[in-house]
Amino acid sequence: MEKNFTNNLSLILKLLIIVIISRLSLCFVGYLGMNTFPMYDAVKNKISKDTTLINLSGGIGGSNKLKLEDFNKFDSGFYFQIADSGYPKVNMSESSSATRISFFPLYPILLRSMRLLHISSNNIVNSLILSNLLLVLALYYIYRICEDRGFEKNEITLVIALILCYPYSIFYSIPYTESLFLFLSAATIYYATKKDFLKAAIFAGLSSISRFPGVVNIAYLFFMLISEQDFKLQDKGQIKKVLSNMIISIIPLTIYFSYMKYLTGDFLAPLHDVGNWGRKLSIPFKSYFYYILHPYFFSSGGWNNGVISFAIATLVILLFIYYAIRNYKKLNIKQWILFIYGFLIIVVPFSNFGSDLVSIPRYLMVSVPMYLYIVELYREKHYIFSGYLYFFAALNGLITIGFFNGYYFVV
Repeated sequence: MEKNFTNNLSLILKLLIIVIISRLSLCFVGYLGMNTFPMYDAVKNKISKDTTLINLSGGIGGSNKLKLEDFNKFDSGFYFQIADSGYPKVNMSESSSATRISFFPLYPILLRSMRLLHISSNNIVNSLILSNLLLVLALYYIYRICEDRGFEKNEITLVIALILCYPYSIFYSIPYTESLFLFLSAATIYYATKKDFLKAAIFAGLSSISRFPGVVNIAYLFFMLISEQDFKLQDKGQIKKVLSNMIISIIPLTIYFSYMKYLTGDFLAPLHDVGNWGRKLSIPFKSYFYYILHPYFFSSGGWNNGVISFAIATLVILLFIYYAIRNYKKLNIKQWILFIYGFLIIVVPFSNFGSDLVSIPRYLMVSVPMYLYIVELYREKHYIFSGYLYFFAALNGLITIGFFNGYYFVV
């Protein structure tokens, strides 16, 4: 047991170093971008080029420096508001204005807990610590999942490289829920695979109050539980095992929605409030096919770069299709459950939008099987894997610059 603890600690420390190096690299890219390319506000307001480009004659000392506020962009403020003052009391039947109700509570709860523990009184500092530690823990569980799937150490390194080079990787390390959801999802998969269903139920339940696709983790847990019984539930002990774990997994979401009922008069207020943000339930992949028929470079208001979003979405969709075609005869029931789980994680975002691809690439980045499948499919085809990695890394640099320079399309 002591040896396991030492090995786990050693692995976590190694992953921590890797994460720190990769995040510092992104910060450096952001620093270069802030001093080389115009800020979005400067472009929007047509400020002269001299005010947006680096003044080389002033040396490095005269360049723009990264500040804490540079990490607080877009939706981050809503999580801070919830951490500071909770959710607003509104009547959902009368309100048509977008509120922070549609932002799920686990991440703000963790931020508030850090402040109560006096880690820092600054939400941005706490969020940077929290998000990056959660990323380390996510990589730890993904590392263990890879080991269980028979990956060699160099292959596990490639999986980690894909995750850290994903085009929207910066969102793992800022006040957003990507690293939290990746961690909870990876833990759910790991413990369900190990048949430790109580822990899997806890992590799946917590994922459901970090963001809505967490319900897919609960579904994954359910079907993994059923697969363990070989679909034979005549035994009362088996029925009790399934029901008890499922009840545990839905407790967090039930409490959250019940609180929303008390606060707003609407049990499903977080889902209904999404409509006030201009999003709505749609046929899966409607926005994807709409783009094929009506391609665009930037969507209205600059909130989405259609070319980048479409390219990333296409790579991910084709990956799952190719994996299913190539392996459908080889996969056992548990592997099929994981495949369907990973695919559903990408289907949910494609079912909650109108005619554009806003945020789609960011929502796809938390599908753990995606990274596993890239390595499994192309472990013998290094040129294809390298293509994925270089494509990810190149766009990662572009998105990072766009983020720090305040361009809306990175959201």
